[in-house]
Amino acid sequence: MRCVFGGTFNVLHEGHKTVIKNALKFCDELIIGLSTDEFAKAYGHKKVRPFEERKKDLEEFLRSLGVKYEIVPLDDIFGPALRDDVDALIATEEVIMNAIAVNRRRRSEGKKEIPIIVFPLVRNGRKISASDLIEG
Repeated sequence: MRCVFGGTFNVLHEGHKTVIKNALKFCDELIIGLSTDEFAKAYGHKKVRPFEERKKDLEEFLRSLGVKYEIVPLDDIFGPALRDDVDALIATEEVIMNAIAVNRRRRSEGKKEIPIIVFPLVRNGRKISASDLIEG
C-alpha cells in the first residue's frame, strides 16, 4: 500500500520518526510531500532550514529504515495526496482538517476518497515541536 504524508520536517525529531515508523505498519511505500521553503514560511514557520537540508535528513532516515519512498516538493496542503497512485493518507491529529480537505478536493475532482490513517501527536510532557527544538 502506498501512503502519502506531508510536512516541513524543519528538525527531524522523534515525533516525526515515530509517526513514520508507525505508518510503515500499514504502508509498503511512503510518498512524502516536503514543504518548500516558500510554503513553510507561508504556513507560519518563522525559521526554516533550506529545503535541500531538510530533504537530506529525511532521506538518510528513510534509507536507514530500508523503506521504499519518494520525496516530492509540497507547495500546498494537497500535494501528492491528489495523485491517483496513493492508497491512504497519513495524518496526525494536529492536521486532520487538512486530510479532510484533501478528500473533499479529491471528490470535487471526481477522484475516490482515500482512507485517512490518523496518529496521535508524540508527546514528552507536551507536543514535540521543531520550533521549540530550534529555540532551545
